Amino acid sequence: YLVTGIVTMLTLAACGGESSSSSSNSNSNDSSRKPATVLMMGDSISSGWGTVDATNGWVNLVRQKISAEGIDKAASINIVNTSISGESAETGVARLPALLSQYRPTHVWLSHGTNDAFHGDDIATIETRLNNMANQAKGAGAKVIFLDMQIHPYYVGEAYSQEYSAMYKRLASNQSSSYVYMFNNIYQNPAYFHPDLIHPNLAGQPVMRDNIWTAFINTL
Repeated sequence: YLVTGIVTMLTLAACGGESSSSSSNSNSNDSSRKPATVLMMGDSISSGWGTVDATNGWVNLVRQKISAEGIDKAASINIVNTSISGESAETGVARLPALLSQYRPTHVWLSHGTNDAFHGDDIATIETRLNNMANQAKGAGAKVIFLDMQIHPYYVGEAYSQEYSAMYKRLASNQSSSYVYMFNNIYQNPAYFHPDLIHPNLAGQPVMRDNIWTAFINTL
């Protein structure tokens, strides 16, 4: 777990909210599309922690939507979720080369840094690690999408929280890569989170799927 013993410290008043589904790209069934292998590099937020089982997590919901909408009819799309609960970017940058060699992905989704922040690392250090991971992925011929899972100010303060999100935007810009704010429509809305305010609950998973959908389809 990213944080232990913190749940008892929080009392949340849940507020309502509805997610909105993104429509498929008009070229989603383009017959010219090539097969794609997506490597998901992340921590507990992407591994499915707190969703009863990983099949309810947003990554698997993307898989299900690909199949339901026939996106993979023209060419196969394989999503390999290598996210590990509690992993930091420091560990991820060391683990990535072997995964790139093993799976030879066409796309890499990067969402690390939350645990680095909880370990007390500064933004510049986290940014260097994520930049190294992006360089590794692009060096292997993969397209990179940076997935921003903004950290709640309760843990790191408002300034750090904003700097963390700005870091992801900056990385995407510098790397000429796609950026997705994964907490769009759910950030600071307790109805979509477990009481720790870190991990989206079951209600939050479809919203996260929809947040990445269009950006992902556009990179195929």
